[in-house]
Amino acid sequence: MSEDRAVGTYRIGRVLSKTLKVFFGNIIAFTILALIVMSPQHILTYFTVQGSADGMAAPQISDTHLIMMLLGVLLSLILGGLLSAAVTYGTYQNLGNRRVSIGDCIGNGLKLLPLVIGISVLFGLMLSMGMLLLVIPGIIVLVMFLVCVPVAVVERPGVFASFRRSRELTKGLRWRVLGSYLVGMVIMVGLSMVIGLVSVLLAAALGGEFSTLAAVLVEYVINSIAYAFLAVLVAVIYHELRVAKEGASVDEIAAVFD
Repeated sequence: MSEDRAVGTYRIGRVLSKTLKVFFGNIIAFTILALIVMSPQHILTYFTVQGSADGMAAPQISDTHLIMMLLGVLLSLILGGLLSAAVTYGTYQNLGNRRVSIGDCIGNGLKLLPLVIGISVLFGLMLSMGMLLLVIPGIIVLVMFLVCVPVAVVERPGVFASFRRSRELTKGLRWRVLGSYLVGMVIMVGLSMVIGLVSVLLAAALGGEFSTLAAVLVEYVINSIAYAFLAVLVAVIYHELRVAKEGASVDEIAAVFD
């Protein structure tokens, strides 16, 4: 990744501080939002896993199971994009000291659903191809096009223009963007481990069939929190890139939703 001279100041510490402030200030709303939006994907995953467990003795994966797996991947991309769009809207509402409404977040995400689907599917394909090429190209793709969804939500330039705009915004700051994302991932993993530990203790206390149900539900919650946290992180990264490169303010960005 080449590192050209940046126009302004992009600080990893400031990105993480804002991300934590926004996320934990709205953790209930964002978690509920993620639970609602991602529920179809989790339901499909549950039945796919159950089907796989029931057919473990089979010599090969059935066509039905393979189709369900592919649908799960596609659904994850689509719903993940929708959640990112919804949380991006909520993040800028919060940064602008406005009330974060779950209904408004979902509504604004749905308005951009065709655009978000196009971006999410294309980004997923590019990232997968990059990761197959010895990982490094995948990391480059990830960082270069990381803020495509926030660009689409705020600026609404179209699918391919969103990729070009993300590439322009991250240029010269990609190592710092990567650093922000990696530290954010570490924080997210730490949070997930804490919740997971609580779930283990809860499962041990409940025992029997209740422990299985508790494990499924906790995994659902952990995944939802992780999706929401990363969406906030990416939205804040986009904001800080706009500030560093263009001197944009929160009010300027949030004004597009008025």
